[in-house]
Amino acid sequence: MRISAIYALECITGDSPRDLAAISDVLAAFIREHDPAPAISDTKLPAEPDTDVTAALAVIGRLHRNANTNPPDLHGIRTPGASLVKADLVGADLIDPRLNGAHMYQADLRGANLAGVNLSGADLTGADLTDAVLTPADALYGTKVSLYYANLYHANLTDAALINVDLRGANLVGADLRCANLFGARLDGADFSAADLRSSERREVIRKVAKADEMTKWGSDPRECH
Repeated sequence: MRISAIYALECITGDSPRDLAAISDVLAAFIREHDPAPAISDTKLPAEPDTDVTAALAVIGRLHRNANTNPPDLHGIRTPGASLVKADLVGADLIDPRLNGAHMYQADLRGANLAGVNLSGADLTGADLTDAVLTPADALYGTKVSLYYANLYHANLTDAALINVDLRGANLVGADLRCANLFGARLDGADFSAADLRSSERREVIRKVAKADEMTKWGSDPRECH
């Protein structure tokens, strides 16, 4: 019944675009309230969300394409293994979520607030994280961003704030990291082959502890960095 209701709400937005914002808020609230309770530790979270939460995530990821509405509020969601393939989450509030192992192929995360996110092992192939905030959360959350072994193949990380992010073993082959801030990031074993690292201030560290090749772009970005 819940799944039917979720898809019915999506159909309503097609007939009544003015209701899209309200429906998006309802679905976001549903996701926040039906993911695992805080009493369940991160180590005991299920491998993937329940089917109704999965359906709500899929719908909310579609609703914002080409729509002039406020981004969804998905702060603190705990949905490892979630499917957010090609989801439109531009500017979304994703503070302190647990999205490890999530499927986020070609997800649009431009300008999203991902402070404190756990994306360990997530598939972000072709994802756009331009201007996304990926800094550690403040003392309220007390955690650091993890992209440990995440797949960021050809991801757009232009201008992304990757301060103190754990990128150990991450696949960054062909990723666009122009003007990205990698201050304090853990880069051991990360693969920057064919990546664009122009204007990166950590090139010496990358050469020392990570992997690069003859296709990796170094030097200065022709545009002015923030």
